Amino acid sequence: MFEVDPTVLENHDELSPVFADFVRFARSKPECQRPISVEGHPAVPDYFRAYPYPVQSWPAFISRQKLEELERVTVGLAKLLKSLPARFFGNDADQISDFLGFPPDLVRYMLQAPMGLDEAITRGDFIDGENGLQCIEYNFSAGLGGWQLDGLQKVWLEAPWFREFLEESGCEVRYRSPIYELFRYATEVAVGRGLAEDGVLNMALLVPSPAGRTAQELEAMHFIIAHAGRLYRQYLERYGDGLCGELLDVSEEQLEARPEGVYLGDRRIHVLFEYSVDLRRTDIHSLFRQGKIWDFNGPAYLLINDKRLLALLSRWVDSDLFTVEERELIRRSVPWTRLIGDEFTEFHGARVFLPDLLEDHREALVIKKGSSSRGQDIYVGSYTSEGEWRDACDRALESGGWIVQERVAPKPLLFVADGRPVAHDVVWGHFVFGERYGGSFLRMVPNGKAGVVNSARGAREAMLLEVVGPETGPQGARSVGDAS
Repeated sequence: MFEVDPTVLENHDELSPVFADFVRFARSKPECQRPISVEGHPAVPDYFRAYPYPVQSWPAFISRQKLEELERVTVGLAKLLKSLPARFFGNDADQISDFLGFPPDLVRYMLQAPMGLDEAITRGDFIDGENGLQCIEYNFSAGLGGWQLDGLQKVWLEAPWFREFLEESGCEVRYRSPIYELFRYATEVAVGRGLAEDGVLNMALLVPSPAGRTAQELEAMHFIIAHAGRLYRQYLERYGDGLCGELLDVSEEQLEARPEGVYLGDRRIHVLFEYSVDLRRTDIHSLFRQGKIWDFNGPAYLLINDKRLLALLSRWVDSDLFTVEERELIRRSVPWTRLIGDEFTEFHGARVFLPDLLEDHREALVIKKGSSSRGQDIYVGSYTSEGEWRDACDRALESGGWIVQERVAPKPLLFVADGRPVAHDVVWGHFVFGERYGGSFLRMVPNGKAGVVNSARGAREAMLLEVVGPETGPQGARSVGDAS
């Protein structure tokens, strides 16, 4: 039996009454309080032998009402951010070049139609704080992490203690698989553009060549892509409406551009994901623009894959650039964010010199490099010494390309760490494919243990279950499965 802070339990209840019921259920079940074990589990795919990130013992639950709010916010913000090159800069290459620092000729190349931004696959990172869901960054890339937890859903959903909880609570839950949602979306995009007229739809993940990569990296990539390939075949068998095809991994030099399309040997590639490499092949981009292959996220994604765009939303929220509804979305969902520079700005109604603000309000602020990833070049003031903070701020002011955000304190949630339930700080990763919500996963660290919550920096990952049946009250055993 463990103690539960009533305030923390309220946070669970706000997400879903089922989540709070699960915590109460787990209090008297020692088997619920142990670390999850995936080694040797018959339902766990091979890639978890090389999976580098720790996994949380408990899933999280979300109600239909909370899920609807989540969908509105995540899809709405993704759409807003994708509009900024046109909305702020009129798609003017010189203006965008000045802002992002890319050569003007490269920007002009990225702006050529079709850009593919409307169809981009994305993941927003959010914190659920006192003011609701707050977006701390958005990742517009085909190399998004978080979908790999699909391989662990049966570890939770088929565990005896979890089945017992579902039977006692009478609720019905489902797991929305981001990788299945991605296949569904990519198939619709490709079929809608006539890329599968012969009944074949081959997709490919663009990965680095083996040269210079460690044996562990190669093993992890091999297992992950092999599992994704099996999932794609399963997807086509269930939902492909007669389509057949493969999901392949390719390096840039293996691809051949022909007048009719892109090939790997004798197999035509219809959909390409720039998974862990940015494609630099103008011949393939030309075929993309001719409609002979679809490239996620295409050559233009770097125009919007920068944290500085959040500063544009925050800084200009009261301007005529946005509709009334868009302004409300930004105010509600984007924390105060500014570009770092030697200038004055508004902070909580006061006019302040930004370098002075950085120095005087360290514990309330976070600074980030606009183009950083994997939790790098992020400094949370309350977790950073005065000297380290001052050095980071000096670098940001000198080099440019950084933002400062007001820190959003996450509502603590109870999860397992070191074999016992404790309060955790949680970052939510929400996928959006085009204008469609595509599922979520969570990353977490024990409350107060770290400022940056990122898988690459030791955070545990957890899956999110959607409550689709009754929120409360015993109704008998219910079926459980993925949402695909």
